[in-house]
Formats: sequence, structure tokens, C-alpha cells
Amino acid sequence: TEDETQFHNYTFLSQFDAIGFLGTTDQDPPLTGTVLDNQGMRNFARYIQQGGNFFGIHSASATLFGAPFYGRLVGAYFDYHPQIQNVTFKALNASHPSTSRWPADGMHIYEEVYNFRSDPRNLPSPANLLVTNASTYEDPHVNAQGFRNGTNGPPPLPLAWWRQGRLLDINSSTDASVSGGGGANIQVSGGPGRSWYTSLGHHSSTWQLNLFRGHIAGGIGWVLESSTSTSKQSTNGTSTTTSSSTALSSTSSPSSKSNAAQQLSLMSVLPFTVFVSLVTLLLSSSATVL
Repeated sequence: TEDETQFHNYTFLSQFDAIGFLGTTDQDPPLTGTVLDNQGMRNFARYIQQGGNFFGIHSASATLFGAPFYGRLVGAYFDYHPQIQNVTFKALNASHPSTSRWPADGMHIYEEVYNFRSDPRNLPSPANLLVTNASTYEDPHVNAQGFRNGTNGPPPLPLAWWRQGRLLDINSSTDASVSGGGGANIQVSGGPGRSWYTSLGHHSSTWQLNLFRGHIAGGIGWVLESSTSTSKQSTNGTSTTTSSSTALSSTSSPSSKSNAAQQLSLMSVLPFTVFVSLVTLLLSSSATVL
């Protein structure tokens, strides 16, 4: 959806197993958040605090700069990127569904290489890195906030990661950019669900690659397997609430969602239009996603 008013209704949000931000960005970052107003941000924070799950793709990290809880949810805020160029990216974890199919020599693509304002590994629920650069790249170091690979954060450079539990917590090592309540003074902690983020996906050619589509599908599938999702709780007998009327959402069944990550990753070999259609079909029959 591009309708921020849908976030005004917490009951509406609570029916979803996961909420994903794809290519969102604030207008002229780093202004305060424009994707959601204060009411929407408060409901979104409550959704995560109550066990909701999240996935973010590419510029999702350049969103809601004025709401630090969101920076913690993603893991870090976008800082800058050098000029788009050919770079090889490698998987750091071959067992995760979003990187399990990556070859040893990595993925060579024409992409942006993100740098972030803080190190997502310093959160109380530290980021588990999935992807980094395997080749050198040109970078003029036009960096407003100072975080740079090998300077304020140890290698490898974090470019995709997963987190589980304590998604909104802070500690003494938490960077100022993701601390506090922000302009809306949203003071939240906890968040027992899952969060998955990848910085890749800027260039349209990237989305045409089976390997990248498998990366996205595996990440979303992993998020949907969270034990805190509405569908999981419903099939385990801890909830009787399901959804059947919202786009990309319907009542789930135990068999249809036994391994969403595997089902999604298998779709990565299909043509792009078929891939999108089948991901939509799978999500509509097994989980609820906004």
C-alpha cells in the first residue's frame, strides 16, 4: 500500500504476519519521517512491540529518520553510497534461506553499496550479517555521519542481515541515530519477532537475476516462519483471529505454511513475472503480509 492512513488502524495492522517496506524513502533525507505520520508510526511501533515481523528492502533504511525505533527495527539508518558501479557481493551465511543458493564466488552486479550511520551489530539484538562486498569499489567517502567500513565498524561491511527478538531495545552501545523517541517521542522496547533487511535492489537489472530474487524470497519466507506471526499462533491454537479480506492475505492452514522460506526460495528460478505472481499467490494462501 501507499496509503499511510491504513496505519491509523492498529486492528488492521495486527492481522498481518509481517509488514514490509520496499524502496521507501523520506523526501530529501534526512528530514523527519514522511512515509508515516505520528499516528501511523505509533501503531507500527506497537505492532512490532506486540510480536509483529518486518522485512526491508534497499532504501527502506532511508525512511522515518525522525522515528529512532524504526532505525532500530531495520538495524541502522542509511548514510550514503558512492556512485553505482559493478561490485561482487558474497554471502557470509550459507545456511540462511536468503543466501543458501549463493555461489562461492558471489554475485557480480551493477549496484549501489550502502554505508550506514551506525553498526547494526552493536544493538542488544545484534545483526547477523548475511552479505558483504567481495570486491573493492570506488568510494570518495562522502560520508555525513562518519560510519565507514574499517573505521567505526569492523569488517565485513554489513549489507544484509537478520535479527530476532529485542528488535526495539537499546543499550549503552546503541548509536544516537537510533536512540530516543524522536519527534513523536515514541518510547518503545521489546519486539519478540523477526526482522530481515537487504540493502541491495537499486538497479532494475538486479531484480531480473534469479539469484537476487531467491535472496528476497528467502528473506521474506524466513520472516514469515517467525513463531510470533499471526498465522503461526493461529495454527498452534493460541489465537483464533485470521484475515480473509485484505490484499495478499487470507486464512492460513498448517500444511500450507510449513516451510514458507523453502517454498519462496524455489521460485527464484522462474521468469520475473511468474515469480511475482507466484509469490503473491503463496503469500495470499499461507500468510498475511502488508
